[in-house]
Amino acid sequence: MKNEVVSKEVALEDLEKFVNKFVKKPVPVNELEETYPDVLDAIMEGHLSFDENNIPELKLKFPIKGEDDNIALSKISFRTRIKPTQLADIAKGLHPQKEIFTLQLKMTSYIIDQPVAMLDKFDRYDYDVISQVASVFT
Repeated sequence: MKNEVVSKEVALEDLEKFVNKFVKKPVPVNELEETYPDVLDAIMEGHLSFDENNIPELKLKFPIKGEDDNIALSKISFRTRIKPTQLADIAKGLHPQKEIFTLQLKMTSYIIDQPVAMLDKFDRYDYDVISQVASVFT
């Protein structure tokens, strides 16, 4: 059983405001739950919240610990845009058609302002939320 701190109705409202502020083509409310299930869960569980500008912040459900067992990373702040020149830098040296997954990883790491290698350290729950949130901006 999930630890629900935000009702599904309120979470769907927050999700709609967030997604439809940043995507090019608005997503109907009835498609949000299917398109962003992990984001919805994270909002309901209180891990994902938005500021007054609908910028998301994720409190990791499973914080990343360093070698000394201290918490090294406990929250993620998201960038809301990859500018064309930044995308060119991110894609430099890649063949986007052949290396689409590598490009997606690099774009996600840019959006969360973390090195690509950090993506392997996230628990699956947190990684899935990060991926779905980042997809809004990429």
